[in-house]
Amino acid sequence: MQRQRTFNIELLLVGILVLGAVVRYWGLNFGLPHNLTRPDEQHYVLAAMQLLNGDRSGYFYEYPSLFFYLLAGAFVLYYALGRLFGRFGGLEDFIYEYATDQTMFHLIPRAMSAFAGVATIYAVYKTMRRLFQSEKTGLLGGFFMALCYLHVRDSHFGTMDVTMTFFIIASFHFIVKSYDEWSLKNYLLAGLLAGLAMSTKYAGVFLIVPIGILHLLKSLEHKMPFRHLIIDKRILGFGLALVLGFLAGTPHFLTEYSAYAERVFNRFDLMDTQSPSLGVGWWYHLKFSLWHGLGWGMYLAAFAGMVLYFRRDWRRALILFSFPLTYYWFAGKGHTVFLRYMIPILPFLCMAAANFVFEVYHFFKKRFSYHLTVSGTGLLIAIIIFQGTYNLVQFSQLIVKEDSRQLGKDWMLANVQPGSSVYQYANGSNFCKVQLPPTIDFVENALVKARSRGESGRVDKARLKYLQDNKIQGYRQFSYQDSLQLFAYNGTFTDSLPDYILLHEYPLIEFMPPPDYIQRIVEEQYQLVHQIQTVNSQHAGNRYDQHDAFFLPFAGFYETERLGNNMKIYGLLVE
Repeated sequence: MQRQRTFNIELLLVGILVLGAVVRYWGLNFGLPHNLTRPDEQHYVLAAMQLLNGDRSGYFYEYPSLFFYLLAGAFVLYYALGRLFGRFGGLEDFIYEYATDQTMFHLIPRAMSAFAGVATIYAVYKTMRRLFQSEKTGLLGGFFMALCYLHVRDSHFGTMDVTMTFFIIASFHFIVKSYDEWSLKNYLLAGLLAGLAMSTKYAGVFLIVPIGILHLLKSLEHKMPFRHLIIDKRILGFGLALVLGFLAGTPHFLTEYSAYAERVFNRFDLMDTQSPSLGVGWWYHLKFSLWHGLGWGMYLAAFAGMVLYFRRDWRRALILFSFPLTYYWFAGKGHTVFLRYMIPILPFLCMAAANFVFEVYHFFKKRFSYHLTVSGTGLLIAIIIFQGTYNLVQFSQLIVKEDSRQLGKDWMLANVQPGSSVYQYANGSNFCKVQLPPTIDFVENALVKARSRGESGRVDKARLKYLQDNKIQGYRQFSYQDSLQLFAYNGTFTDSLPDYILLHEYPLIEFMPPPDYIQRIVEEQYQLVHQIQTVNSQHAGNRYDQHDAFFLPFAGFYETERLGNNMKIYGLLVE
């Protein structure tokens, strides 16, 4: 009987992990080969490639470096497998692919995030099982984590937030385990994983709060002398392991501390100066990020579960929720309200929601029949996951459709003569622009500039070879907005007008309509030749991550056709 029960539990666990993997790997190639579909991915890919080239400049110091090293290692593995199976004849082929089509270089970090997301499901299951000594409660926590909309969404992105969150929950598992098994081994493992979390993003440092509370409670329970709060081998072991874990992933932190410190303080300043301001994060994340990221059912269940757990066992509850509460206080104190800032607390809220169901189940069990209890609990679970799952399904359906920027590129390649000049108005953002092949002259000039800076220019050389081998003339990117303004004021210099103007639009705050002089030029000198509509910008029911240029509603999804921005393509009138 016990063997059959164990088999059923393992089967359910595998099913939950498979479900979590499917929703995270589904549509993982969204937007590609447009390599600016998800902001920040391009920075991380470049940092990893620079690292392989022995260069730690640019974006490398913006964050601790573990994710960059992991990504660089994944690129090395990709190259090795490519050599083994004949994809690459040598390093030049690898560079050629990076220079001409970065699809795989973005799929790899996305796959890493998706894997870390699935691993987080398992870590939540293990932690919940330990907390409640219950397989079913652990499975429910894992199930909620598998379908947590914001976590699933960001598990598609080749960024570091989901990976950091996995290390946080893995470390927290051993913190919880230390409550039952107060051993040096558990402290060391918790510290090492906390160090790796901190080496992915600095937020991992807040794990010192739950371990500090646990150590205080256990010291009081064992009536240890006060000095053992600091000099006890367990807490010293945690601290040492944390430092070693951090330095293992960020080995240059000690020798190049000033470079890291400058970027860190700049990040702190950004939290208070982000423009446009959407309000203080403490309130904004409550009413927007978590409400839509969890769905209203899991949102309410999570906060109810927190209260109930404090009533049931305040010591364990204090340990469990000290990290998310401390982290939330820090992440929400400024005006920078990226949705990704809430990723680290999602597993804790899923565990709290599972605890709410646990409490309701036992309440029903004492008062109603078994069948009514099971049916009522099942209905409650369905209500809890309903809104979040709806958002997840809408997101999953839309990201598998071809991106509007790729549609725009395909139309331009098919209908616009190579060598034509193109101007794209995007309010200063490159994320929405159609990535047209440049002219050979443009790449040759870029190669000369790279070599003048003492660089090898291998990437530009590969791009030049690609254009020459495929006889691609490319398009002249018209970037002199002042020329348009000059024409608008005096009505001359018509030769300076671009052959085509692309106007990009999306309902994000940063997107302002083109200035009057560009609109007047378009009305007088151009005709609309093609239009791509992805979303009704006027629909009040859609909700957006306003601080990220990711062109898909976060919630609502009304009158939304696909990922990407709206665009209008205008051709110059020929007299």
